[in-house]
Amino acid sequence: MKTCRILFITLVLTLAVSGLSTAKFYKYIDENGVVHFQDHPPENVAPDTEVKELPEYKSKNTDTNVQKRNNEKITGKTDYSDAQVELYVTSWCRYCKKAKNYFRSREIPFTEYDIEKDMAAARRKDKLSPQKGVPFAVVNGRKIYGYSPEAYERALKNR
Repeated sequence: MKTCRILFITLVLTLAVSGLSTAKFYKYIDENGVVHFQDHPPENVAPDTEVKELPEYKSKNTDTNVQKRNNEKITGKTDYSDAQVELYVTSWCRYCKKAKNYFRSREIPFTEYDIEKDMAAARRKDKLSPQKGVPFAVVNGRKIYGYSPEAYERALKNR
């Protein structure tokens, strides 16, 4: 029985790694007591044999995610095109300029709000953060105070 579990787990993992996003599996025990796992309904089994359709396996790796990872391996660049980044800045702040350059140099889209020129943005920032300093970033929902490439990178990776 332990061998059958190992075989089943191996089968599921093999299919997951091979890029399949969904698969159906069937399990039955033949007249000799041997457990079988198949990806199609069994044929030529005894009429009284119970065939179970196992729950559908769904991979977390969509084709798009696989393509992104493959592209990252080839180009050495991480694709953050779907990142959600809001950056609250002022025009005179040198760390704000560094933060903007960080996102631009990595082709990470961001929305910039100058809190001295846009009072609605200043109020939004005050609601998000009691601290008054800039730059202030919200990266994929994570609040980041000041210029911190390490914190930006962590927030970008934890989507």
